[in-house]
This record gives sequence, C-alpha cells and structure tokens, in this order.
Amino acid sequence: MKVSEYNAGDIFKYIIAHHHFACVLDNDMYNNNFDEMFSDKSDIHMSHLRDIVKRLSPLEWFAFECIGASGVSEEKDAKEVFIRALIAKDGPCKSEDTAWRAVKTLIKIGFYDVEKMYTGYRNFNILKLTPLGKRIYRDCFRKEPPTQEHEILMQEHSSLLHGYMVKDAATILTKKGVYKEVSTNRKKNRIPLSDGSAVIPDVIGYFDGGRNCFEVECGNHNQADFNAKCNKLVAFRNVIIIGQNRNKVTNKLKDQVEKWIKARGRHVLAASGVKVYLYSLTDFAKGHITYYYDMTSDEPICCFKKKGKEE
Repeated sequence: MKVSEYNAGDIFKYIIAHHHFACVLDNDMYNNNFDEMFSDKSDIHMSHLRDIVKRLSPLEWFAFECIGASGVSEEKDAKEVFIRALIAKDGPCKSEDTAWRAVKTLIKIGFYDVEKMYTGYRNFNILKLTPLGKRIYRDCFRKEPPTQEHEILMQEHSSLLHGYMVKDAATILTKKGVYKEVSTNRKKNRIPLSDGSAVIPDVIGYFDGGRNCFEVECGNHNQADFNAKCNKLVAFRNVIIIGQNRNKVTNKLKDQVEKWIKARGRHVLAASGVKVYLYSLTDFAKGHITYYYDMTSDEPICCFKKKGKEE
C-alpha cells in the first residue's frame, strides 16, 4: 500500500487490517469515518488533520502510539521503546535506523518539539509532545497521553537542566554499585535537622549503617541561598557538591564554596570535621574529585591537571 494513494479513512482501515503494527489500537475506534473521529469540537483545522494522517505510515502511527504511551522524553529512550515494541509484536524492520526515521518523522510533522540538553556528562535530545501531538493522541487513541519524564522533572526541580543533572548523578552512583539504594525521591530524601528545619539532598546513596548525600548545582543560586543550603549540609560533615562541568565548577561553584567557607569560618568547619568535595559530573563519573577542601588551608586541593581536558 502506498500511503499517497489512499485517503485518511483508508489509512485507518489499513492500520486495523494489519493489527500487528499496533499494540493498543481499538477496532471500534475507527468504525466511524475520519470526520467523525475528529469531532467538530476539535480546534485543529480538519484539512490539517487529513494532511497529517496522509503523511504517516502505519509503522509511524505505531511509533507515535507506543512512544506516547511510554511517557519517555529522551530521544534514545523513545527509539528503544519503539524497537522493543516491534520485537514484541514480531514486527518488521527492528533496527535503529527504522526507529530513527520514525522519530524524525514525528518531529518533522509537528507531534514533538526537540530540546537539546547538555548535563556536563552527556549531550542528548528531549522530545516534548506538542499541543498538536497531544490533541492527535487524544483523538486517535481515546485517552490522555501520560505525563512525560521531562514534565515530571520540571515539577520536582528548579529547571530541566537540574532535573537531568540529578538523574545523571543518580545513574552514575547506581552504576558504581557501592550503594544498596540510590534515591532522588524528594519526599524520601527529606532529612529533619536538630534545629527543627530540614534539608532535602538531591541524591542520597544508602549503604549498610549510613548514607552519603549529594547536592547537584547548576550554578544559578545567589550567594545567600547557596550559603543557606551549605549550612544545612554541614550536618553530614562531608559536603559533596556536583556541578555541570569543570568550567562551571571552577568559575562559579568554587568561588561560592570559598565565600561560604569564609563566612562560616574555616577553623570552625575544621573543628567540626567538615570536608567539601566539589565535582564536575564527568569527574564524578570517573571517580575523580575536581576540588577538595580539607579546611587546612583557604585554598582547595586541585585534583586535575589545569591543562587537561575534561573528556
């Protein structure tokens, strides 16, 4: 079947007749004609909808369905979801190229917007379901699209960058295999302090008899807010801060840490046994400290060659 030779209704009939392309498509969904399926209440122009339907192959409709239903946001995850669904249905073309072309089509047709993300540890693309994509999903599959990962992260964090940096830090810790559990759950991570306040570390690694707390910083806090957070983190003695990359760590976070130490008093911190570990995400993944403050000097121990590349 050549998509260009058929109208919208024919394409949907074809999808139903070849049900192995779809995992949750309902025959009853398409008993009515195309105009009825997209009701008059739809605020998208009917001719635009017809054009969209004509441009998508059954395989691409299947990609849209299973990716949308999964709630994933990262492009690589979307491709993996599609490939796994094809394998589960014993569908054709179970390759990365097939998945890549399908995702690119969904972006080109306007179902998804793309946002580039750089956490310091990796570069990747975020797929954001557009208003058009959400409406098509509702009308085609008769249900609301699930909340995407990036939307959940935005609800929980100050920015999308911070959310994905936290995710990467937790993934790195999990892969190291030294902790029984790694948590980014804000409710679970809430730790009451002796003064009646509480602190919520971005990531906590639990081991037998203890835990390590990790704070992820984009470098956007003003000094007062940064000091306030560090004043709470001293309860754990080891203050562990993870920044985006060495440039951000060196030119922003290092300065903030040193201003906090000066305000708090280096000798006071030393008497309490406080140490500060400052990492870039890439150094953190390698197990290398970027800067270390042992409170014996105002200057940190620089743990990398200044001319070295952060690979």
